[in-house]
Amino acid sequence: MKRLFISCLLIACATLTMAQAAPGTFSIIPRVGVSISNISNNPLYIGNADYSLNAKAKAGFAVGADAYYQASRQIGVSAGVHYVSVGNKYDDYDVLTERPAEDATEAKYEAYTDLSNTLNYVAVPLMVHAYIANGLSVNAGVQAGLLTHVKEEFTTCTFVQNIHTGVRTYNSDVTKTENTSDALYNKVDFSIPVGISYEYMNVVLDVRYNVGLTHVRKYSNSKNRSAMLTVGYKFDL
Repeated sequence: MKRLFISCLLIACATLTMAQAAPGTFSIIPRVGVSISNISNNPLYIGNADYSLNAKAKAGFAVGADAYYQASRQIGVSAGVHYVSVGNKYDDYDVLTERPAEDATEAKYEAYTDLSNTLNYVAVPLMVHAYIANGLSVNAGVQAGLLTHVKEEFTTCTFVQNIHTGVRTYNSDVTKTENTSDALYNKVDFSIPVGISYEYMNVVLDVRYNVGLTHVRKYSNSKNRSAMLTVGYKFDL
């Protein structure tokens, strides 16, 4: 029984040792994942700016690869190229389009739904990985992103609402509007990524938060904020 216990312990230690590459190892880590992002200071003003909607977080994606170097048992460094989708969305809202007469029973509205901004970047993160346990590291660095695509979109339709009962009757004039102009956006975005990652049997789970440093939109103080969860596989060279 004692020999069996010792054998199992040695196997477990060998397995844990595999969770981290030896110093001096170069690796390639393709990865894919999801992002939850928002844009700070990016309200949507309604009408003549009588009121506004605050930006809300939206889901996106991330895909790319990192070149990784295990400098020592405690320190690793990486440089990556990722294609990431970030942005924000807004709550739906209605606009009264025709003020009803005093004896009217219905009011006419236009509904705005599915409002969102999507920004796609080619991001280049440079990271330092400090290991606090075998295979477990805390990470920080800098990242530059090049804006490649912008899409602002929303959907509209009209409806009438009974003034007394509140019942709505929607029309069939649904229109989806998309704007892909990037004229109001800065082309380069700098951020600080911080996070944590864990490697086991060459599978790398990475969670990071990107703190935007530069303004997303021109003439505003808007900045990107995004959290990303990715899964990668480390190919040692």
